[in-house]
Amino acid sequence: MPTGSADRDEAPVRLKGQAVAVTGAGGGIGRAIAVAFAGEGAALILGDVDDAVEAVANEARALSGANAFAIRADVTRSTDMVAMTERALREFDRLDALVTCAGLGTAGLLAEQDESAWTRVVDVNLNGTYRAIRAALPAMMTRRAGRIITISSVLGRMGGYSSSPRTPPPSTASSA
Repeated sequence: MPTGSADRDEAPVRLKGQAVAVTGAGGGIGRAIAVAFAGEGAALILGDVDDAVEAVANEARALSGANAFAIRADVTRSTDMVAMTERALREFDRLDALVTCAGLGTAGLLAEQDESAWTRVVDVNLNGTYRAIRAALPAMMTRRAGRIITISSVLGRMGGYSSSPRTPPPSTASSA
């Protein structure tokens, strides 16, 4: 008799066979998305600057037997983003979706922050998303299909917090 909650073994596998690349997959939201997508049957290319991305690929494989490959990928380097797309094409012959999760933040008074902190946050959070999308688009456009999901902080939507003098780099990058 149905209980109202779907048994995991009986639930449809909605992403079965879909090739998905995830940036920032070594931890946090990126890791959670990678594991969730693996549970839904996706084949994964997981990128991150953190070596923990290999453990996430192992976790995805153990969870569902998913094809999951880790790649050291820095969103501040266009060549790394191209390498992620190329790996998806080599392993799966296509890229169905890209999820951009790589991000970081800083806190402190703007007047006390070094300009390099501002530049780093914008380069990872904003420009990194651009680089990942730019690298993935040709593969998707060739097939005339694909999905791009960008993850950013809620800080850009929180008026009082985003205007705080203590958090300008992450809130500005989230709002951009």
